[in-house]
Amino acid sequence: MKGKTVKIAAFLIMLVSLLLGCEDVWHPPEYNPGSSGPFIPDGKSYTVSFNANGGSGTPPSSKSAKSGESITIPNSGGLSRTGYSFDGWNTYASGTGPNYSTGTSIIVPNQNVALYAKWVQASSGGSTVSVSGVSLNKTSLSLNGGYLETLTATVSPSNATNKNVSWTTSNSAVATVSGGTVTAISVGTATITVTTADGNKTATCTVTVASAVVPVSGVSLNNTGLSLAVGGSGTLSAAVSPSDATNKNVSWTTSNSSVATVSDGTVTAKSVGTATITVATVDGNKTATCAVTVTAATSTTVPVSSVSLNKTSLSLTAGGSETLTATVSPSNATNKTVSWTTSNASVATVSGGTVTAVSAGTATITVTTADGNKTATCAVTVAAAAGTVPVSGVSINKTSLSLTAGGSETLTATVSPSNATNKTVSWATSNSSVATVSGGTVTAVSAGTATITVTTADGNKTATCAVTVAAAVYVTSVSLNKTSISLNVGGKEWLTATRSPSKADYNILQWTTSNSSVADVVMGPTTSVDGERIGIVTAKSAGTATITVTVYTADGNETAATCAVTVVP
Repeated sequence: MKGKTVKIAAFLIMLVSLLLGCEDVWHPPEYNPGSSGPFIPDGKSYTVSFNANGGSGTPPSSKSAKSGESITIPNSGGLSRTGYSFDGWNTYASGTGPNYSTGTSIIVPNQNVALYAKWVQASSGGSTVSVSGVSLNKTSLSLNGGYLETLTATVSPSNATNKNVSWTTSNSAVATVSGGTVTAISVGTATITVTTADGNKTATCTVTVASAVVPVSGVSLNNTGLSLAVGGSGTLSAAVSPSDATNKNVSWTTSNSSVATVSDGTVTAKSVGTATITVATVDGNKTATCAVTVTAATSTTVPVSSVSLNKTSLSLTAGGSETLTATVSPSNATNKTVSWTTSNASVATVSGGTVTAVSAGTATITVTTADGNKTATCAVTVAAAAGTVPVSGVSINKTSLSLTAGGSETLTATVSPSNATNKTVSWATSNSSVATVSGGTVTAVSAGTATITVTTADGNKTATCAVTVAAAVYVTSVSLNKTSISLNVGGKEWLTATRSPSKADYNILQWTTSNSSVADVVMGPTTSVDGERIGIVTAKSAGTATITVTVYTADGNETAATCAVTVVP
């Protein structure tokens, strides 16, 4: 039912636009029927134009900007209309869409935008109708990071002379607002406030952002250098990091279009010289470059058109090898230089076309031409060598582990079958700031979660253990059950030291005496109560002494408690 309602609403809006003569009306991304997911700028340039919408005079000049960027809304530009006053710019000629006042800004979508002058009929007799209040269509709003939604403000009374409003956010790190359009930035809450220009009336909407945008951290190219002959071409591919980044859109530019041009990664050589091809991410403007050298395409220079291998698949036994032959076309190509790579060096390596089988598994061997970056591949399957027992799997003695920061525990990996020839394994952590691993020993660094992975050298088999690290709890105070005691020479007394919190961690608990000739103290047995330790005091001779228990914590602090001892004959 909801989908039908959206479609009917979209049809009515289109019909009204046609009746009013509106062309290229901008629909904000949150109103697009069928839209799902956040607004992701494509990085292309679009035009924002201004329509007089029945007014006389010349409207402001159009503005150009890339999608995702913002532009500032201009004033009327000298427009006028008899019997009406200018009331900002609207996304619909009818004035029923979001309204943008002079000096506010809008975010450019992935298309051209037309804004229409909004005209308010002047009150008869020139009297002014004051604003009595303002309200929003929503008082609360939940969004995921990167999503947009537009709030609508209604100024009362409906015939108020000045309906101009402004928008603000209490926390721009969580959510921003422009002309009523709210953009979710990161997890948290923010309050969006609309304020009338007349009377300073306000209304608010509480925005809750549930999940954050995954920002781009970098971008790389498959080639950092490319040699082409005039007329030739090569293709560059960009890899955006991290792999789950929200906006992976990129743009391509050349430093010298007379030497080499680029379109969606395809580089075309135009004339002799050098140029730098740059790929830039729309999110964060991260960049990577490729240096392009273009040589003359003379009668003796024949560009490469393709490359092929004598085999597209290959089966080997671990320890064996075979040489692949690459054929560059055309046969009279000037530069037939090629390079070789493997997708999995633990299974198969390649050098000069010679493939060497390392261990059971699969790998892809790729040959690439220096001229034109043409490629061909061969799928390699490696079987275990005769007389060897290949690894079929690996497991860890624990699939989950809970530690306190500073603690450690050793995981044990079991390779299957038990008689496998090569049981070598390696260990890795997904988050070394939370937990590290060496030879299976996991050390907790700080509060958080990490995944420990063990991988077999033979077959690349894996197993994981989920590690949860809790923050260390340190001793904040220590107390004794008695602050003073009196003993006869030769007498003994047990003092009980209690640390707080009772389950807190500490490095050292130490008992000392100020006068061992009067009273001595040694560590006693451990009690069954959490946080308690015993110190046994022995009276040596008449006099006084102070017994001190000191706790030294792993964070470099210490705390102590004392007991005054009097020894009588």
